Amino acid sequence: MLLGSFFYKYPDIISGHITIVSQNPPIPIVARSSGRLELLFVTDGKNVKKGQAVAVIENPAVFDDMVILKSLLDSISVSFSSTDRLRAFSFPKTLALGQCQSYYSSLVSQWEEYLNYVRLNHLGQQMESLSQQVVDYKRYLVQLEEQTSILKRDLDLNEKQLKRDSTLYAGKVLSEVQYEQSQQIFTSRNIITGVRSRESQIREYRLTN
Repeated sequence: MLLGSFFYKYPDIISGHITIVSQNPPIPIVARSSGRLELLFVTDGKNVKKGQAVAVIENPAVFDDMVILKSLLDSISVSFSSTDRLRAFSFPKTLALGQCQSYYSSLVSQWEEYLNYVRLNHLGQQMESLSQQVVDYKRYLVQLEEQTSILKRDLDLNEKQLKRDSTLYAGKVLSEVQYEQSQQIFTSRNIITGVRSRESQIREYRLTN
């Protein structure tokens, strides 16, 4: 035993390379564009959260203005919950957003147009106007039906009168001149055309309304 311990030393040391890993290993961050770092928000070894800004590459936009814009876009949906909140919401016109500036200007312009539409209550006015048109059309339909009824009664009376005059003319009680005058009166009143015109208007109105 003593002889063996002369040749072997305990504890034995073995040299080698190992890689230590954690449950959530560090992940390299690669920028989508090249440029000089303008701002750096974290230090080496610091923990970061998902979505957290770690650095800003030099660009025409102002970082604080971009943060303001993101906050506005995240909260804009709440403004649609009521008219008062909608009217109180506004976009600043002085943000410096670099390449996003033209898109932002278009958004602000369209937002102001929408607010004007809401303030003027175009939809409410249109609905009120359409409701009034429906009332007017119904009133007009009643008038047409009344006029048609009156014209039909006049037509019936004139046809009866013409038939009586025809009978009197056939019995030579009415002269030819008087009978022709009766025919002219019936024709000149053009009651049949009036009745047909009113009935056509009523049918057209009911089809379109």
